[in-house]
Amino acid sequence: TATVLGAMLPEGPDDLALLRQTSLALLAGEARSSEAPGEKDLQLRALMLGVGPVEQFIPLALNFKEASGKTSLDINAVISALQHALVGSPDPAFACALRGRETGILLCLAKTEDLEDTLSGLHARIGSALAGSGVGDRWTLGVGTGSNSFGEAALGGLDDASRVAHSASSMNH
Repeated sequence: TATVLGAMLPEGPDDLALLRQTSLALLAGEARSSEAPGEKDLQLRALMLGVGPVEQFIPLALNFKEASGKTSLDINAVISALQHALVGSPDPAFACALRGRETGILLCLAKTEDLEDTLSGLHARIGSALAGSGVGDRWTLGVGTGSNSFGEAALGGLDDASRVAHSASSMNH
C-alpha cells in the first residue's frame, strides 16, 4: 500500500518518506508538550511511521549563529533541508523544531555498536544539507545522552543536546 500511495504523490515515494519525517517531528513535539502521550503510545506511533525496533534514540541539536548583514534564518527551510538529507540516512533520523535558532534531530538506532561512525556520517549529511540551504558553517552540533525511551530522548535528551550545542557555539574557536 505504501508503494501505491507513494506512486500517487507528485514526487512519488520521496514525498511519502518526507511525510513520515514530518509526522515523526510532530510526534517529537507532542512528546515535548505538557500533554505528552505515554511511552508505549509514542513507541507504537513511531513504529507505525516506519521506525523499526530501536535500541537507542540519540538526541542531537543544532544551534545556528546569526550572520552579520544577513536576513533572519528561516528555520522551517532549514528543517526541510535537513528532512530531505535525513530521508536517505542508513539509520532512521528526523529533524524537529526546538526553540529560537535551534533544531533537534532524533537518531533512531537499532544497534549502537558503531555510534561514532554513525554520528560522523550523520554530521557529513547535515553539513551538506546546511551548506545547500545557505547556512554554511555557522552552526554547531550538540549530542545528548541516548535513551531507549522516545519520550525521554525527545524531552530531556534534546534539551541536553541543545545545551551542548549552545555551549559549543559560545566558545571562541
